[in-house]
Amino acid sequence: LEERIKKAEEITKEVTKRTKILKTMGDMLDEVFTDKYVGIPIFLSFMWMAFRFTYDVASPLVNLIDLIISYLSEVFSAYSIISDGVITGVGSVLIFVPNIAFLFIALAILELSGYMARAVFIMDKTMELFGLNGRAVVPLIMGFGCNVPAVMATRTIEDKNTRIVTILVNPFISCSARLPIYVLFAGAFFAGMESAVIMLMYLLGVALALLSALLLRKFVFKGEAQFIMEFPPYRVPKLRDLWILTWNRTKHFLQKAGTIIFAMSIVIWFLTNYPSPEIRYSYAGMLGELIQPIFSPMNWGWELSLALIMGFVAKEVVVETLGIVLGDPMAISQLMTPAQALGFMVFTLLYMPCLATLAAIRAETESWKWTAFAVIYGVVVAYIMAYLVILIGGLIL
Repeated sequence: LEERIKKAEEITKEVTKRTKILKTMGDMLDEVFTDKYVGIPIFLSFMWMAFRFTYDVASPLVNLIDLIISYLSEVFSAYSIISDGVITGVGSVLIFVPNIAFLFIALAILELSGYMARAVFIMDKTMELFGLNGRAVVPLIMGFGCNVPAVMATRTIEDKNTRIVTILVNPFISCSARLPIYVLFAGAFFAGMESAVIMLMYLLGVALALLSALLLRKFVFKGEAQFIMEFPPYRVPKLRDLWILTWNRTKHFLQKAGTIIFAMSIVIWFLTNYPSPEIRYSYAGMLGELIQPIFSPMNWGWELSLALIMGFVAKEVVVETLGIVLGDPMAISQLMTPAQALGFMVFTLLYMPCLATLAAIRAETESWKWTAFAVIYGVVVAYIMAYLVILIGGLIL
């Protein structure tokens, strides 16, 4: 048999003609972007540039919108429900639309250029360490925009166990609705380090999502998942495609501002003005005081406790609530220390998904058990992590 194999190899060499294939620019880029040593550092560098772009370029527009909102609030100051409710509430969220839009632009450039597919590939080996595969990267990356379509995007994952695990850990991926919270707190407590602090939140969310996936695959959903994909060609993103993709994603946020956030502005205004116009003795103050003991280990006041409860409806409402309750969201700098602020950011990153995401989890898993798990697990992890951050941060910051 060995002689026959040897003879076959000799014949093959005689009849086979080898020609050198010239590498294209795409091939050379792939060698760099998918390299096992530099691929991940390059990916993290692109993410860092995206967050710098999001914060720095959007700042002038944020300041302009802030001036417009302040002007409108003064114009309608005679009508409290309009000035203190709708304009202050919705405005405290709309002010961060430039940050969100520029984040979507950065992600769209990476996606349309063909790079994001390479990022999925280089992350496959890493994902395998946590019981997932490269196909799970796409829903997780989509989670940076909104967790609802991200949860629905798990339909592309053939393996049922991998799909459910990806759904359950997706809420830890920081969606665009949380970005206004980070921008507000980073600006108030970590001036000059805003981009680093915001990126830290995103990286922490990814790290805990992967760690949670590992635990779920090890103890609950056992088995391996296979992965195969094809690279799209590199291309320069067209402005039209970039605009359409960015607008469609930003429009979703604006629609929430025009519906859910508008409605919540009126609700929160009512709760903060009745039965007493003094907020401390209003329904909102009573609710905040009622749940404040739960967060006493973090030394958060009733205002922050109330904002977290309201944030269950939609994470944007956290900033909106603080805007209405405090009059100016930046007044939070008088309520807490930098360590407590960082702990609050961590808590809002990790605690229970918003109502829309919970509905998506229930629909995709077809299980109330896993929906309840997503809520309970998120709150427990958020509480523990926030407490540890405040404890350790108090010694450093």
